[in-house]
Amino acid sequence: MVAAAATVGLAPAAAKRAPAPPTAGLIAVPADWQPIALAAPVASAPGEVAQAWGDPGRGCYASVVVRTAPRQGVEDALVELRQHLATHVGLEGEEVSAVAATVRGRIVRGSLRGEVRAAVLGRGAGVAVAVAACAYNSREPAACAARCQPVLASFDVAKVVP
Repeated sequence: MVAAAATVGLAPAAAKRAPAPPTAGLIAVPADWQPIALAAPVASAPGEVAQAWGDPGRGCYASVVVRTAPRQGVEDALVELRQHLATHVGLEGEEVSAVAATVRGRIVRGSLRGEVRAAVLGRGAGVAVAVAACAYNSREPAACAARCQPVLASFDVAKVVP
């Protein structure tokens, strides 16, 4: 994921601010979690941006991924999203809403457990797919599960930048 960097100083009045990344504000992670890098295949597709944070000492991790597909419909994207999550995160207990274009479920992959929330948003002639996940390994599962609940509750797809 992209590491957050802080800078101190004054910017000239005429300086342009960089646009917010498509993942900005989609989830609220605990203040003590650090930005971490994701494996290369996670955000390597064109039109895909990802960020992740975690508390590696406890084995807690959260991530968001936003993918845009300029010529895809919401229904097709929802089916593709569900299949992708089932294959890659071991989605269990899934809840799919065709009306709201959302997918929710539990992550079960090896010793990794957690939850995922995802939504498909119509954007012009295409879609934006936003996925938020919070997962943990067997190091401190109860503590991480408790920390993941507010992260996932904060998932705000209305903040997806086209």
